[in-house]
Amino acid sequence: MHSSWKIWDLFESKKSLLTDSTKFYCFQSFDPYVFKIIKDNLVQNHFNTETVKVMIGRDITISWLEDNFMSLGLFGNTDSYIILMAEEMKKECKDFLIKNIENLILDNCYLILDFQKDDSFLKKVSLLDQVDFIKITPPAFWESEKILSFVCDYKQLYLTREAKEYLLKNVSPEISLYINLAEQIKLNVKQKTNVDVDDILKYVKFSKIDNFEFANAFGTKRFDDFYKQILNIEDYSSLRLIFSFMQSHIIKLIDPRYTEFKPKQTKYDRSIMEQAKLWNVQALNRSLNYFVEMENLAKSKDPFLRSKLQKDFMRIHYR
Repeated sequence: MHSSWKIWDLFESKKSLLTDSTKFYCFQSFDPYVFKIIKDNLVQNHFNTETVKVMIGRDITISWLEDNFMSLGLFGNTDSYIILMAEEMKKECKDFLIKNIENLILDNCYLILDFQKDDSFLKKVSLLDQVDFIKITPPAFWESEKILSFVCDYKQLYLTREAKEYLLKNVSPEISLYINLAEQIKLNVKQKTNVDVDDILKYVKFSKIDNFEFANAFGTKRFDDFYKQILNIEDYSSLRLIFSFMQSHIIKLIDPRYTEFKPKQTKYDRSIMEQAKLWNVQALNRSLNYFVEMENLAKSKDPFLRSKLQKDFMRIHYR
């Protein structure tokens, strides 16, 4: 079955993204952050961290598929798998799935493929009766208010009408940016309802300027500038949000093809495509792991964080 949705319509219309009758799903989204929302929903409502595992398309092999979906383990097949960037699977793996679709053992688990771009395999597999294909279409340029409302619902952030209008006027309508802002507001504003412009003004300004400056400095490999700026940030909450934003930025650098699905590219999209040319995937993966570690240190308010940042700055500055 094939269906297309705007992300807010998907969550409004479907109480459950998965069903017991279908165990093989393909999702295609226009932005890596959109599938992260879907993945979070699946983990919260269908799985737990022990029964769902995440793989990358390029790492899948035929032997892995055989071990996990063609033979019964000692306790049965109970681990579900999400395969990110499934379009990067080897051709022989794609052919194997098509050929053996009726023989996959999915009685007690799910196989979920995430696609970031169109793919001939996706077109073939989505036509099969055993597969449910859900495509998330990008919002139109006039739907920025719907994007913001969806993010506020998703993050349980309750803004006044004036606050929403301020954000719509001052922030580029990107789901990842709105989510980062929502997280920042919830960390810094005490009240949970009727959050007004005065409550969020300084945080919105911070996010709109600094996050892009950090991302641009790191993405263009101006590491001196990046560390000089970040060492001026003292509170752990701000550092945590920066490191979270950097992860989203690097995921886009790893696969900038999400821009192909956007009807109109923003200045940020164009910078993603230019910065991606400066990096290889291995270095980006190391950077992604680095910012995951940094976010965890900031989240736990580890005093080691600042000394590590200083050491990293010195290492890069004097190399």
